[in-house]
Amino acid sequence: MKKIIFPLFIILASLFTFPAPALAKVIIQEKGTVVVGAIEVIDDDLFIGAENVDISGTVNGDVYVGAG
Repeated sequence: MKKIIFPLFIILASLFTFPAPALAKVIIQEKGTVVVGAIEVIDDDLFIGAENVDISGTVNGDVYVGAG
């Protein structure tokens, strides 16, 4: 029984010790406009907090925007 439980414990412990990296791009700008240009490609989730936002490019992920 110990031969099964110990390797299982090691595998489960390593999942919590070495979590998968979170990929996201965060842009925070209090004044002005955040612009994602027409030729810009973002291969992550995009979080934007700004006064104004203009997205003309491509985002391969989710986009979360908080703007005025």
